[in-house]
Amino acid sequence: MARVILNRILLGTVTLALVAVAVFLLTDVLPGDLCTAMLGRDARGARLERCREDYDTGRPAVERFAAWSSSALRLDFGQTYRRGVPVSELVAPRLRNTAVLAAAA
Repeated sequence: MARVILNRILLGTVTLALVAVAVFLLTDVLPGDLCTAMLGRDARGARLERCREDYDTGRPAVERFAAWSSSALRLDFGQTYRRGVPVSELVAPRLRNTAVLAAAA
């Protein structure tokens, strides 16, 4: 029984990692970036550059993914772009219901 649970945890971890890589890569190949999405396609000049510096979008994708994944392993998911609050504050209240559903499944 313990081996089955361990296998499921391992398979779930691998699946989660593969999904994270796939989503990151797919969003990286989309035209534009976070700042053009936030400021609009017509954003140019100092405002756009300041946004890119603030959100560190100028680094290569591998570096950004490594930074994001290491933060995620520490359960630090950063801040939301719209509200400016930590993602954990939005996720924490919903975590109990998610855990109940996961346990039931």
